Formats: sequence, structure tokens, C-alpha cells
Amino acid sequence: MSMELYTIPISNADQDDAYIIYRPLSGLAFIGNQAMADLVESLAKDPMRPMDADVRTFLEEIGFLRPDPPLPQLPAPG
Repeated sequence: MSMELYTIPISNADQDDAYIIYRPLSGLAFIGNQAMADLVESLAKDPMRPMDADVRTFLEEIGFLRPDPPLPQLPAPG
């Protein structure tokens, strides 16, 4: 599975370990903790990685586990 993924640490008054988890080609972003950031980074390398059923359901429902769509084509010159 091809996946462009960024985990961006943010300051959040409600929790110490907040991350923006961002898949730009899929148009998907959400806030997660350190454990979620670590999990999605490992999923980018090994999509068959075992995980908690509730976490898998969440990631499936938001479309996180889908491969990236193809890159858009640039217009032809001229």
C-alpha cells in the first residue's frame, strides 16, 4: 500500500502528546496521541501490522487504510 503520511506534533492544552496525522493525497487529517502517531507510521511500512480491533475499525471508517489515489496529471505544455 502506498501512503504519503505526516505526523506533526502540536501544542494542545488538553493533552501533552497531540499530533496532526495527515494524509495529503487522501485529503485526510485528524488529531491523535503519540501511540496513534507511532501506529500509523508503522502501518505505512507494514499495512498488515496487527492492531486493536477498535482502532482498526476507526481507521477503516475514516478511510485511513485506503491506498493513496494516483497523483494528479500535470497539464500538457502548450
